[in-house]
Amino acid sequence: MSRRKEFQVSLVSLGFLNADLHFGSFSQNWWESRQDNITDNGTSSLYPIRINMKTLVFLQNTPFIITVVQDHDRFLQRPGYICEAKDKKSEILDNPSAAITTLYQQIFQSKTRFSGPLIMGHDNIEISKQLLTGVTFRPFYFLNGKLWLFIFGIGISDEEQFHYTGTGFKSSFISTTGAEKKRTLFVQEINKKKFIIKIYQNFELISTHIDNSPDSVWQKVGMLQGYKGTDLFGISHPKFQSVIQKLRTPKCQPEEWHIMDKMEILWNYHLRKFTLASIQWHEFFLEWHSEQKTIIEFTTIKKLYPQNYTFKDREMRAWRAMLSHAGCTDITPYTKDISSYEFWTPSNDPTCDSKNILFLYESGFFLNNNIDIFWNSFYQALNANKKGYDGKRRILSIIAEKFSYNILMEKLKIAQNTIYEARKYARINGPGCMAMEKPIRKIKRITPEQEHQFNNFFQDKAHVIMSSYKTDAKTEDLGGLCATCSTYGYETFEDIINLIKEKISNIELQNTFSQRCNFLKRYLKKEYEEHLIVTDQEYQNRILYYLAHQTRKVYLNAQFNAALLALDENGAILVVDYKMKILSKTARETKQEFFGKKGWALYTILVYTKSNGDSEINIQAIDHWSTDMHDNGPHYHNSELMIILSKWFEWYGIQVKKWIFLEAGEAKMTVDLHHAQISLSIKRYIRIGGEIQEGNDITSAIKDIADILVANIESNCCKDNNKGKTIPGISNWSEWSWPSDGEHSGYIKARAVPNIGNWILFSPTQIQNFAKGEINQPLPQLSELTKPKSSWKIPIPHASGICSKRLPLQELTNELQNRGIDYGNQNKRQKLVEILDNELIKETLKNKENKGLRLMNLSMSNKAYNIRPLNNDEFPLSSGWASKEVQKYGKKGGGKRIKKRISAILEQYFLIGNVDKSNRMTAQDMWDLLMSKAQVGEIESSEIPKVTTIQGWITRYAAQLREKSAQTVLNEI
Repeated sequence: MSRRKEFQVSLVSLGFLNADLHFGSFSQNWWESRQDNITDNGTSSLYPIRINMKTLVFLQNTPFIITVVQDHDRFLQRPGYICEAKDKKSEILDNPSAAITTLYQQIFQSKTRFSGPLIMGHDNIEISKQLLTGVTFRPFYFLNGKLWLFIFGIGISDEEQFHYTGTGFKSSFISTTGAEKKRTLFVQEINKKKFIIKIYQNFELISTHIDNSPDSVWQKVGMLQGYKGTDLFGISHPKFQSVIQKLRTPKCQPEEWHIMDKMEILWNYHLRKFTLASIQWHEFFLEWHSEQKTIIEFTTIKKLYPQNYTFKDREMRAWRAMLSHAGCTDITPYTKDISSYEFWTPSNDPTCDSKNILFLYESGFFLNNNIDIFWNSFYQALNANKKGYDGKRRILSIIAEKFSYNILMEKLKIAQNTIYEARKYARINGPGCMAMEKPIRKIKRITPEQEHQFNNFFQDKAHVIMSSYKTDAKTEDLGGLCATCSTYGYETFEDIINLIKEKISNIELQNTFSQRCNFLKRYLKKEYEEHLIVTDQEYQNRILYYLAHQTRKVYLNAQFNAALLALDENGAILVVDYKMKILSKTARETKQEFFGKKGWALYTILVYTKSNGDSEINIQAIDHWSTDMHDNGPHYHNSELMIILSKWFEWYGIQVKKWIFLEAGEAKMTVDLHHAQISLSIKRYIRIGGEIQEGNDITSAIKDIADILVANIESNCCKDNNKGKTIPGISNWSEWSWPSDGEHSGYIKARAVPNIGNWILFSPTQIQNFAKGEINQPLPQLSELTKPKSSWKIPIPHASGICSKRLPLQELTNELQNRGIDYGNQNKRQKLVEILDNELIKETLKNKENKGLRLMNLSMSNKAYNIRPLNNDEFPLSSGWASKEVQKYGKKGGGKRIKKRISAILEQYFLIGNVDKSNRMTAQDMWDLLMSKAQVGEIESSEIPKVTTIQGWITRYAAQLREKSAQTVLNEI
């Protein structure tokens, strides 16, 4: 019975392995042996001492934790041990026994000593198994004469003179050298047929020796001359060779098949465990070698087995491995799905045999006749099943990923999308398997506290590197929401609600005022007569600007419907807009990375026309894609375009009656709908295997949209630094006109609100002065337009603005009853919509004589506004309060200019972010730092620009910095 005390040891932390330590020159310090761990070849495999490994043991009911460390000056190349207990900690010692004993004696004032290995659980089998986690090779020791050789790397080669050892071999041993008997570490390795010896004393490299053989390199060393070089490396030792033979794959050439010993090794290694021991396998090889024919068919091996013997796949693979290592070559010229015949040859030059088999294959001798039967059967199975998950898609999923798109489309007459869905089905559910039931998704709303913590975490620059370059308002606003509504409407109300929460602590009052604020926000677009009382003047001004924006939006959008009602067969309405840039498939970006200057811009013109007596309006979409990727927003509201439009009648014979700049509304929604169709068409085109790699791919992707014409347009104009002057106040005017006859012929006319107010006139002399030179006709490069494949028509809009398709069933019936229409017992919504549409068209055609402003007034008056007289106390706004001319916000160039010293500070903040991305600042961060400087008196608070102004500065400065960098590189070339 063992008198050794047993301890209950737990592994607290497994730690980790370090390749430089555990498989480096001093690796023998990081492995330990066990008395009960001797392998069958007499070598001793070792267990790693893992860095940061922690074990726990209780002594005197006190927990002691021993930790393995490496990060210390004294123990960089060998492990150190720290023991902790009762808030006390030992020094870093070079063995666990000293660490545990020192701390135990210090705590309990005794002389008890402990065995460190036992305290760390070295006799615990479970802990030992865990220590081998992630270990792919275990070093081992063996005794070679008087030297203990440590093998910590194995490499195999075909070099018999080096005992089949090759690159990757590493060994080491410790011996005393010189008259002073210094302890010396010899590290030996083989790398690319070079034998290397490194000599260390006191953990420092003394010398390195390299030669082409182990004997010659040790002659250079000049030490331990009583040993052979191969013995010192350990590669000739029987115990090491037993390991090499287990790892080395045996081989045999056809001319050696008669040598039974070599063939026996090959048989034992590849086939013995997987097939019958009674077969005459050696006679098979001898007979094959003696025959004149060199080619055999693989199934010839079946004659060695009983008649009804069943082969397993593992056994067939073992036979192929044995043939390959016996010097044979597989010369089959096709895959197994084409034919089951398989041919092998033992020839040293199998080229001739391979060509013969290939000729027979191409002549049709090895093809199965069952291929056509397979495809016909599968084609019939697809046609016999219904569409959907449990039909065609499930059947096709059996083979969808085994064949290419082209083969499946050719053999089964199916579309690309069907194959795509079948492959998707196979990946999700398995080939031919039943569709899995979707798991029930349960959603739990997070608490306000959790949401607050989440936002704080992701706004902390310690966790997230925030970019300071995505600052353009077009990329930061919500999709479908114009910049004015976002900045002066929704954000202002959000600030007011935050102010309510900050100033009012009573929850009930908070909810009451927040509800009233939300109610005001929802109805502000219509009920102007509501009392608007806001104490903060800035908030009040912003909401009034938002109110003016909504007023202009309603009025200007009414102009579009009025123009549609007044449209005849002699005119046309053009709605012009541009789409966000289209990106190539391999450079697909998010909306926030919109202005990355890759891809193509798409310019859209919707042409509205009407035939005589027709109750519908034709829409034709003309889309031009271009490589010009500049910001396209100002392209339609600038002085150059207004001047060019004055020349249309002279150049093209087209009379432009008027040009109206609309704000987000009906016309914009139609263009957005068209752009949404384009986006979906491109996504579908990519999904079925297409790519958007060049501009012509855009045409291929969207040409099937209803009544669309697509072409490429490229400007032939070069950059001209001598730009023309800007027409004064151009951004304030919504309606433009270019008379071609009468007293104002050749003039440009503009006014703030369509059909209201006096015209502002610009004479030909003024126009010439604005242009600052000759006005030339643009001659862009234009490709041929595609031909539309279908038409796009809409009904003539009713003056009331009713859209019958959007009305609920109850409102549909109310509209029909108000018009005295008898719809009988009809209760189907689609039929009621059709009846109401026909009645609205009749009303529109009947009132066709009402045009222009009368139609616009009818459009507005038919809406359910609560109209009543207002006095100055109820609505104290002056006449013209909603026009752009009198607005305080939203004016181009109306902001405060940044002073030079403020600009210098901003440049410093920006460049700090370029040096280290983690220090990048947003516009808000820069503004906060400027405010801090103002508080300490370094700058004046009045000099600090707004956050939006800083955002614009960042965009401009980043572009200037990129341009300077590019110019510097070009100058250096």
